[in-house]
Amino acid sequence: MADIARTVGVSRRTVYRYRELPEPPAPKQPHRRSRVLDPYEDYLLRRWHEGCHNGRRLWREIREQGFAYGASNVARFLAPLRRAERDGQPVIPTHRRRQQSTPTASHVAGLFLRRQEAQKTLEQSRQLQLHINRQYTEITGGYERQRREMARSMGVIV
Repeated sequence: MADIARTVGVSRRTVYRYRELPEPPAPKQPHRRSRVLDPYEDYLLRRWHEGCHNGRRLWREIREQGFAYGASNVARFLAPLRRAERDGQPVIPTHRRRQQSTPTASHVAGLFLRRQEAQKTLEQSRQLQLHINRQYTEITGGYERQRREMARSMGVIV
């Protein structure tokens, strides 16, 4: 279970809880909190692409449009744009980039099934090992018996 939890990126408790469910849970609807800059984001991006990279100037411009928050919000919005431009990457706001998706129920189910198959393989290898040990004991046990009988016949205490 720990391997599955680590692979999927959830706690072991969650894996156990999902395993006990009679059917996969319904997919959750995405819930995105609104941000204070959302109404001004398109404007800021347009101005950024026009060449205005001055955070204070952009803050003053959106403040005139009714933005009621501090300049630090604009600075946080612009920071990833500056990094992307510096690194030669496309300029996309951080929250618009595709996030790593959460594993689907079928993905988790597949992990369980692969785990069960691995356990079956492990059990088969254990049974094979027991069979080999029994065969070895039968073969060597006969030699051991003969050795003891020979030693007794010669008067040696074994």
